[in-house]
Amino acid sequence: MKYISHPFVKDSSLEYREYQVRLAFDALSQNTLISIPTGLGKTVIALLAMAESLKSRGSCLFLAPTRPLVHQHYKLLKSYLKYDEEEIVFVTGEERREHRIDKWERKVVCATPQVFKNDLDLGFIKPENFSLIIFDEAHRAVGDYAYVYIAKVFKDFPTRIMALTASLPSEKEKVNEILKNLNIERVEVRDESSEDVKPYVKETKIEWVKVDIPKFLFSLSQKLKEILKDKMKILRELNIIKEKANLRELLELRKNLKLLPKESRNTLFSCIRLYHALYLLETQGLSSFLNFLERSFKKVRSPATRELLRDKRIKEVYELARGYLMLGEEHPKLIKLKEILNLKDKEKAIIFASYRDTVERITEYLNNFGFKARKLIGKGGIDGLTQEDQINTLEELREGSFNILVATQVGEEGLDISECNLVVFYDNVPSAIRFIQRRGRTGRKSPGKMVIMLTRGTIDEAYYWIGKRRLIESKALVRSMKKRKDYKSLDQFFL
Repeated sequence: MKYISHPFVKDSSLEYREYQVRLAFDALSQNTLISIPTGLGKTVIALLAMAESLKSRGSCLFLAPTRPLVHQHYKLLKSYLKYDEEEIVFVTGEERREHRIDKWERKVVCATPQVFKNDLDLGFIKPENFSLIIFDEAHRAVGDYAYVYIAKVFKDFPTRIMALTASLPSEKEKVNEILKNLNIERVEVRDESSEDVKPYVKETKIEWVKVDIPKFLFSLSQKLKEILKDKMKILRELNIIKEKANLRELLELRKNLKLLPKESRNTLFSCIRLYHALYLLETQGLSSFLNFLERSFKKVRSPATRELLRDKRIKEVYELARGYLMLGEEHPKLIKLKEILNLKDKEKAIIFASYRDTVERITEYLNNFGFKARKLIGKGGIDGLTQEDQINTLEELREGSFNILVATQVGEEGLDISECNLVVFYDNVPSAIRFIQRRGRTGRKSPGKMVIMLTRGTIDEAYYWIGKRRLIESKALVRSMKKRKDYKSLDQFFL
């Protein structure tokens, strides 16, 4: 095997991959966004750029959206950089201020954008100290996300910017927004068909598991649809919506609430809640649906909730759903999961679901049948996992304490969740970015398998097709950005 040879990379530690070296080398000459499929070593590319940048006097900053992801990058840098370990640090907002101030002066700093932005605002950070900043999961650099503010501050300094992502949006306007926000001058794109990465791409088999909505769920969904139909009729009579309005249009209306007649606002909120309840019922199961309704019942002070609860049919659906759950009825997806999770010794799987309630139910259900499953959710809320808990959960998965991880969106982005042989989409998301992120959790070091679960005739199926269309559009956009480049000598990286 050929290895990277560099004064700041440990000897015979990193496999030499020409595309990684080229991308790292070129990114140091211009502010560069690199889009490359998950599993092909984005972090290694960043490491190589940092190693070369350390030859100068400046410090390197590696930003990532979550603490577990930052911690993962920190561990990798300490493992492979041949540099004073005390100069490689991991900064968190939980540390005392004086400790953070000292760490910002080190040569290699890993942090979340939130804590960096806060200390930058407070004057604890000297921007001129940094010669290289890496923005991981760069697709987040939109709106008021901290990446946008940080890049704006550094626009006035000669700091090189490298942006990394496995998943660009499918809309050209959003891509342009990211490029503008991060001061990007050059774009480097690779996909599975690129000649230089083809030898390293592992096959991922895709299987679709379709289930029919059972009669008891169908009857409940029909009752909800009747209520929704009546509410939508009220909005049409007030000339708020057109005949075939959908959830997206309702959400757009909510953004401009002050422009709507007061008598329509509660009905609008009721319709949005009904759409959400229907989605949970049809695609997630009784537990998620009931938990959502019970949380709604507690919001009795909300005028919109009071209006919704005045409809006796809502309580009727709730009582019927509770009765079915007590009888042991389940969504057919849960039952199918037992068949899908036919794992061999030492194999691992990750199941993605969009809602915490569903993650909790899947985890409980699988463990009741003798599987070894654990949840991975965000830190918000009473039942959330702290970032320390998240890190420990991933470590225990790597060590083999359990072999099935059930995760919300927190598990989609960037995390090297060991080597998962199987990824299951319990539900579908109408997003090319999230589809790519989920898929990227398998097929990293060896061939993998992805199972997509669908409930026929529901929004679950519609979301799948929307996500697939956006994925095709995203790939087309990425291909349109490819350009042939001439490269300088790479000899100093080769052993």
